[in-house]
Amino acid sequence: MIEINLQFFVKLLLAAIFVGSSFFVCAQEKAGSAQDSKENHKTPSNETAKIKEVSDTASNPYSTSEVNLHSIGLAIGQTFLHGDFSDNGENQVTFDGYYDYTASHSFDFVANTHFSKHKFRNLYTQINGLAFSIKGKFFQFDSFAPFILGGLGFYMPKQKRIIDGQIRESESKLTIGTNIGLGTELKLNRHFKLWLIIHHHNPFDIKQEVGTEIEGRYTKLLMAGFFTF
Repeated sequence: MIEINLQFFVKLLLAAIFVGSSFFVCAQEKAGSAQDSKENHKTPSNETAKIKEVSDTASNPYSTSEVNLHSIGLAIGQTFLHGDFSDNGENQVTFDGYYDYTASHSFDFVANTHFSKHKFRNLYTQINGLAFSIKGKFFQFDSFAPFILGGLGFYMPKQKRIIDGQIRESESKLTIGTNIGLGTELKLNRHFKLWLIIHHHNPFDIKQEVGTEIEGRYTKLLMAGFFTF
């Protein structure tokens, strides 16, 4: 009888220990959840915003660049003439003007203007252009970003050339053309950046009353400095 009571008592004790331990574990879990909730509630909103900003920066490779910025640049480099342009003019060092608007982290609007007169003996090729294009970044690593751009432009080339054994000047007519470029951008600081770019322009052919139509294209290898505001 005593042995039976002892076994019953041991079983009852084990059951009590199991129930008590289960209750203790549940109580600890509830206490931990409540503590985490209090800590999250105490976290300032600005810290939460910073955490979100860091997360957004990590997920967006272009988020290190600012947007809605204007940049004005001056470029210098070599202009290479092709086609009929090269028959009446020589390659030479020229200047270009650039305007860049940062529309988003990935894309910019770019405007380019240029004028140059390329002489060869008593002949010349004069190129005037105002080109508009969209610039897209391949990627951005720190302050370095390679890019490609392309678009349309307005051109007014003019030539002094030999027609039927006589030197004649062509008529100045406005035409549309295409432009495409490939380059790299290096941001020095908040207000200054550099470009190294190959910019190709292809004006559409211009018919002439006397002589053949004017046709040609040219490529510019340029280094540009920009002021951003």
